[in-house]
Amino acid sequence: MHTEFGATWGRALVAMSIIATIILIVIPFAGMSTIPNGDFIGKMFLLVLPPVILISALMFVIRGYVLTDDSLHIKRLFWNTKINLSTLKSAGLNPVLVKKSMRTFGNGGLFSFTGRYWNKQLGHFRMFVTNFDHSVVLKFMDRVIVVSPDEPAMFVAKMNMYLKK
Repeated sequence: MHTEFGATWGRALVAMSIIATIILIVIPFAGMSTIPNGDFIGKMFLLVLPPVILISALMFVIRGYVLTDDSLHIKRLFWNTKINLSTLKSAGLNPVLVKKSMRTFGNGGLFSFTGRYWNKQLGHFRMFVTNFDHSVVLKFMDRVIVVSPDEPAMFVAKMNMYLKK
């Protein structure tokens, strides 16, 4: 099996990415006029940090998902994050559950929702999401992972076929 799924952006991700990008572009210009001329370190901080944040977030953007016989590959800009499916217990579509989550470490909406999150029902989990409405919860023996393929129902069907093997 080798099935590819896209990673469409939901409204929340589009809005968050636009707002954050505008803020990160405006900060250096606004800050340069307020920092005294003698403060070289402050000016460098304002000129370097916003582009570093933008580029770092862009590196972790989710471009899609690939299901193979034994793993799920989360396609990033320059690499894939591989998740072994050998301990997968269940896969289910659940967009409402994920929206009630709290980020503990990671990116909360600049080109993706990725990192470590927590909520009451799932506990601690990793999220690789671009569209909350397409959220699929993957429960493993030792962890929970949430993804958002462009065709979540088909993705869940493929995962359930894997589980029946």
